[in-house]
Amino acid sequence: MNVSEERVKLTSGSTIADLHRIEVIGDAEHSHVDSTPVMKVDSDAVQTPSFVEELVNGVHDSVPESACLALTRILMDHLNVFSQSNNDLGRTDIISHHIETADAKPVRQSLRRFPPAHIEAI
Repeated sequence: MNVSEERVKLTSGSTIADLHRIEVIGDAEHSHVDSTPVMKVDSDAVQTPSFVEELVNGVHDSVPESACLALTRILMDHLNVFSQSNNDLGRTDIISHHIETADAKPVRQSLRRFPPAHIEAI
């Protein structure tokens, strides 16, 4: 769907979308009654974090308001996958790491000195 006023020319073989499997939730018998999509809104409204607002505000002006609201909802539903700061990287148990040292003892070394020209910047 082209949501802008500009014409778009599609050439043969162009990928216009990726397909994803979906799961139908609810009774298929009554799906013809109202085809309006329903968005669940929690009664315990959570304040939108600043990084989500920055992402949504960065969307191009030609994108309709309804799409921006849907984007905000998706981002809010998946807050746990975003790093909110440089120190908020999380942990994983998908891979483990081990350094083989055999019988070697740990080495303690003092910090290296910096050149005098770098000390002011540091």
